[in-house]
Amino acid sequence: MKYLQYAIFVLFLQFCGSLSASAADVDKHSSNYLSQRIDTIYSYYNKMNLDSAFCSVGYRDLMRQAMDQMDEDDILLDYDHWINAQDYSKDLSARAASIEAFTDSTAIVKVAVRNFGKEGEVVLRMQFERDDWYVDDFLPSDGVGEGEKEYFIRMVCTVISKRLIMNDHAFNDNPMTKYAYVDIDGDGYNELWLRSDNDKLGAIISVVASAKLLITERRPQKVSFYPGAVVVDGPCGFGCNTINAVIVENSRKAHNVLYIKTNPLEMEGAVHEYFYDGTRISSTNGKKRLQLVMHDKRQINPTWHNFRPEE
Repeated sequence: MKYLQYAIFVLFLQFCGSLSASAADVDKHSSNYLSQRIDTIYSYYNKMNLDSAFCSVGYRDLMRQAMDQMDEDDILLDYDHWINAQDYSKDLSARAASIEAFTDSTAIVKVAVRNFGKEGEVVLRMQFERDDWYVDDFLPSDGVGEGEKEYFIRMVCTVISKRLIMNDHAFNDNPMTKYAYVDIDGDGYNELWLRSDNDKLGAIISVVASAKLLITERRPQKVSFYPGAVVVDGPCGFGCNTINAVIVENSRKAHNVLYIKTNPLEMEGAVHEYFYDGTRISSTNGKKRLQLVMHDKRQINPTWHNFRPEE
């Protein structure tokens, strides 16, 4: 009896070992695996939230940013991007039809969708992350126009640009036409940096939840970054220079240290003023606070992207 139990136990271990070996042998960087992955994703259609489960981190972050800027009555997408339609039939079917531009980390997959007896197509940009393939973008099936990620960022930039104009008419004369991302406080959530085409005007905005302005820049002012802080310094008018330091925590403005130096014509010498969160403080206190912020300067070379503002 003991021998029989031992033999069953050995067979069980061998069976488990064969399963582990077969799982380890799966080549996730093959087109065959990617095709199966697509079919698996669509097998869950209408059974779970596919966006949360099968979209890339980058895609979901852009979608979140776009949704955060919407008004209550606004609709981000008026169709189901998984089937490129507004409704689906009970006999809906979808399968990976072709894979193009395949690399170890990216690919374009064309999905054949049959819905209400009609053939359609969905084009997915795939990205390998978190040890599997995820949808990084939904592209136009005719190859003309923008993908959803580009649409999201264009909408976000447009909404924020309009808000900037409402608060400062200088932005109306120098409309924002390009953007870049920078993570000031290193929390994993990027801040949005907008600039005009002529680089005369710019603004850095927190896009976590509702957008919040962190700081603006006006040429010839310069922007520099420090651990957890962004600083804009330079002329602020005739006989005026400023250093504006914004400390960022959890992608929000935590504190602000402002230094203003003026040279009034009616006075001999310069006037030095320091403010902390809007309250005037002593020069000694102000200098210490700026020194705490402005150390270990970070070298950041953002990648700028053009965007077409929505009318």
